[in-house]
Amino acid sequence: MLHRSERPTAPPEADPTTARLRALGYMTYVKEDLDPAREGVTRYDERRAYAGVNVYCATNTTKILFTDMRGGLLHSLSLPVLGWGSDCLLEPYDGASFLALNAPHLARLDWRSTPLWVSDGGHHHDVAVGGDGRIYTLSERPTHVDHEGRLLSVQDHSISVLGAGGQLERAIPLLPLFRDRIPTERFARMAEVAARKGVQSNEYKRESDVLHPNTIELLARDLSVARAGNALICLRELDLVAIIDLEAETLVWSWGPGELESPHQPSVLENGHLLIFDNGRRRGTSRLIELDPQTGEIVWQYRGDPPESFFSDVRGSAQALPNGNVLVAESTKGRVFEVTRNGEIVWEFWNPARGERNRRRQIYRMIRISSQRFAEFSAAPRAR
Repeated sequence: MLHRSERPTAPPEADPTTARLRALGYMTYVKEDLDPAREGVTRYDERRAYAGVNVYCATNTTKILFTDMRGGLLHSLSLPVLGWGSDCLLEPYDGASFLALNAPHLARLDWRSTPLWVSDGGHHHDVAVGGDGRIYTLSERPTHVDHEGRLLSVQDHSISVLGAGGQLERAIPLLPLFRDRIPTERFARMAEVAARKGVQSNEYKRESDVLHPNTIELLARDLSVARAGNALICLRELDLVAIIDLEAETLVWSWGPGELESPHQPSVLENGHLLIFDNGRRRGTSRLIELDPQTGEIVWQYRGDPPESFFSDVRGSAQALPNGNVLVAESTKGRVFEVTRNGEIVWEFWNPARGERNRRRQIYRMIRISSQRFAEFSAAPRAR
């Protein structure tokens, strides 16, 4: 049985970051737990699953867990701060240390959980590492837009570029790149809510988050539509996956409206296609898709059977595994599963971590690393 993380002290109700998180509709507990008795690994086909080490963090906790394929605890890292309790993930950095994101904080930790530095620059949702050791993440940056002669406060976001020591080197605002993609109706709705309930209301805070980026990945090689070093991002509120030239600060490619609904975590596959978690927030069912970015053709997709059995209206992740399978976090159920390209589930996990009133905690993302890489991390010298 998987070891349960200790429950940290909850942030106070007056904490402005917690208030903002709730205003945006995030929950840290499973919304509907159809079978509370399910815990840990409930399905494991050893022959067809990709064997490795699973790495994840339950929402509203301060532990990142490394577990084996049967759910046994192998190692854990302690986060220096709790943060909002929503976007919690780990990204390997240099073979001896890790980047731990627990929004709005980003920390670099060694294998013993020693913080090498901590940045509280409003970081959220994702982090990526460049070949030169620079760190790329998403950060909040409030600003204003003009709508019919009236200034409206909006929640812009930037791609923040940090040095190896955590110092901010550059910030690339996203709103100028996507301002013309935001429907006029959205700004009209913001103006109406501001007049009726005020800009400090939860409803206005939700409406003013007009982009809501949730992913950043640096292209390691040239694609048919973009060059190596460009950034692949995902904008939930625009139903959009896009690629940005970071040096020129220009939009290179985009796709999604009319097909995607509140998507998350696009990533590049070996064949140059994109794997995307399509939440389907309006239709009520989620799916995974493989997209040819050059033609805009969906060449593969996975839906639940029945379709409504797979649904996470927010959050969610998909990792392509070396054997061709996909590791999927169905976040709002606290469920992670591995699915083959034929749609067969060969590994399944239900988060055993629980909080108030014994409610199951959600999982933002889970990644699987090879057993060899795990052994290399554990044997690495202490990072500096």
